[in-house]
Amino acid sequence: MRENITTQISEELKFILTKFFDEHEVDMFVQNIVEDILILTSINSFDRGGEGNSFASGSFFTSRIRSIADRIMTFAREKLDDNKYNNFLLEFGKLMITEGEFFLAMEIFSNALQYSKQKEDLKPIEIEANINLAIINIHQSNWIGALSNAEAAKILLQGTNDQKGMSQCEHVMGAIAFNKGEIKNAKSMFQKGLSYLDKDKDLLLVGKIEISLGNIYASEGNHDEALKYYHNCLLKFQELGDKRRSAEVRNNIGMVYINQKEYEYALYEFDECIKLGVEGRYLPILGMAYVNKAMVYIEINEVKLSAFYASKAMDICYQVNNTVAIAEIYKLKGMIARKQFEFQLSEEYLKASLRLNSELKNELNFAETAVEIGLLYKELNINKSYDYYFNKAFEYYQSIDAKDKIAEIIGYMN
Repeated sequence: MRENITTQISEELKFILTKFFDEHEVDMFVQNIVEDILILTSINSFDRGGEGNSFASGSFFTSRIRSIADRIMTFAREKLDDNKYNNFLLEFGKLMITEGEFFLAMEIFSNALQYSKQKEDLKPIEIEANINLAIINIHQSNWIGALSNAEAAKILLQGTNDQKGMSQCEHVMGAIAFNKGEIKNAKSMFQKGLSYLDKDKDLLLVGKIEISLGNIYASEGNHDEALKYYHNCLLKFQELGDKRRSAEVRNNIGMVYINQKEYEYALYEFDECIKLGVEGRYLPILGMAYVNKAMVYIEINEVKLSAFYASKAMDICYQVNNTVAIAEIYKLKGMIARKQFEFQLSEEYLKASLRLNSELKNELNFAETAVEIGLLYKELNINKSYDYYFNKAFEYYQSIDAKDKIAEIIGYMN
């Protein structure tokens, strides 16, 4: 007997298909692919490190996502005219981004972009394809490609009076700046993006920018303001039934609690995020939640648990090719190795993290790793080296006026 479709991805897929086909047609097609659809088994990965029923041990799995996608797109191509088919690709491509299938999503949006350039009246498809390609490039840490797509969308929007489109462009360009550690520029772009929106009507877009502004305040050490923005957008996403973004916000709230050393609260938020992430198979968010859960455990000296969750995070982040997160995991592994007195291994991991962050031009994460390698060299009493790295971090935090971080580094240097 065929399994009932119960997973979040299946529900989202069916929702997309019913926008373009009648319900009977959708039901018939879904029955044909049900055996290949992602099945999410009952799992219990929320204990304090048990290995049974976890992503790493294989009970969280997919079945040939590419095969499923090709069959779905073939079904749509045969039944829809060109315009409807390319609008379908926009919707389906977004689902693939949610799934962490970035290479497939890029192929889908590139095809939509190529088609839309043929006619002037397809400009909305061209704009949306560019915006989503920018989002994919951000996930892949390709800042040049992301900026190119965002600027292309912004040029196309000129003279259209599309306030939501302009807001999305500013938001994407702000996300690029934020990921490079350009905090002030990012904040200005996010605020500009928010100014285009009706705060009472555009709940989803407002909520997305509020997440980003929360990230800004968190990076500046303004924890109360960060939590205010996160809780505001969490209420919006819960009202909209948006579980993916609710998971993202839960993860970010947990990160604030780490900085406030409220570790039990942080673990609660990460577990809530993981539950939503597992239910919907939100791999990019799951990867970061596992990174942050590992960070909690290293802070409370539960080194084995930290290493366990760091490994789970690495499995996912390699799968979705999240280089920013991989650099963060190397930093974490360096911290774990230092706790275990494996100083050479710690140095290797931390230098790998520094190299990746330097290549990604991610100044914020570079500064965070510079502090950790500074602490390693201080423990080894290598004065010249730890002064150098503490000063590198100090200069960056001074440039964004992160007072708590500045005070922390001064404490290390004294």
